[in-house]
Amino acid sequence: DAQWDQVIAVNLNGVFYFCREVGCHMLQRGGGGRIINMASIGGVVGVTTGNANYCASKGGIIAMSRSMALEWAPHDILVNCISPSHIQTELIKKLVEEKPATKEYFLGNIPLGRLGEVEDVVGAAIFLASSAGKFITGHNLLVDGGHTAK
Repeated sequence: DAQWDQVIAVNLNGVFYFCREVGCHMLQRGGGGRIINMASIGGVVGVTTGNANYCASKGGIIAMSRSMALEWAPHDILVNCISPSHIQTELIKKLVEEKPATKEYFLGNIPLGRLGEVEDVVGAAIFLASSAGKFITGHNLLVDGGHTAK
């Protein structure tokens, strides 16, 4: 129970409180703005055993972002989220070093045949924050090399 509560508190509740404060600030300024939340493909598809809390928290971020998008759209506040797959962060690099078979497992799930790079996620955020994303709200942008297309 403690581990479940911890993951939900950090991953979901933390994002909710942040969005609520930022959204209220944007409303007080007269509206307009972008909120881009980070979720995960774990919120879209199940991941390995023992991660139900993680998947629930990330799925919650996706649903919450959609709901906030509907609530704040009349005020020109766009709310989206990005759900990356396996990105070459320090955590993933360490995991792959410790268990080399993990990389092959990851790659077996990614049709593009490579792990994502941090720049792939940054590019998605820049797109959503730019004028090119001015008509996009309530969307969960998958940055997953085709992982969820299978």
